[in-house]
Amino acid sequence: MKASLLVGLLLVGACASSGTQSGDVGNPGGGDVNANVQHVELNGGQAFPGSADLGASAESRTPATWHPMNATPERTWQYLPIAYSKLGLAITRYDSASHIIEGQRLRSRADFGGKQLSDMMNCGDVAGMPSVTRFDINIQVRSGVKGSGNSSSVASVVTATARPGGVAGNEVPCTVNPLAADRVAAAVAEALAATK
Repeated sequence: MKASLLVGLLLVGACASSGTQSGDVGNPGGGDVNANVQHVELNGGQAFPGSADLGASAESRTPATWHPMNATPERTWQYLPIAYSKLGLAITRYDSASHIIEGQRLRSRADFGGKQLSDMMNCGDVAGMPSVTRFDINIQVRSGVKGSGNSSSVASVVTATARPGGVAGNEVPCTVNPLAADRVAAAVAEALAATK
């Protein structure tokens, strides 16, 4: 996992230093990135787009929900990086062939899409206080787009771990509820609406 994270950071850094802009990601020669970070398998091993669905996360066991977007799949796909940026997620994988994007936000305590982390996840308690309010939270998101014609849908799976800030220790897995994935869909819808 550490090696994958290091490769991801190097690839993202290389894209940034080569002048690749977020609008270039996914274009031929524009820096598609696959850092092989933590993946959530697709049901049946199928790829986007199509009838495949994102699998449940290992922590939450909650299946992904497809959120309809009022845009073509291609247009929705173009605005996913903007949504990730608004959520504070650094893109670690962008695969335009399969329409899968992944991102992460490390060592954060900030809200996620306008909602408190405590509304979306449970990382256990320490001394009677929820860990999510006291620990640094690492968030990983995987999203896909499917659809045809003028309609599309976005689904995301969100996983998270918690670690005490500034202290060595093991990461604690968090149970993430569907509200976190809903915030990703809302960010995509807001990005699409801002361009009309």
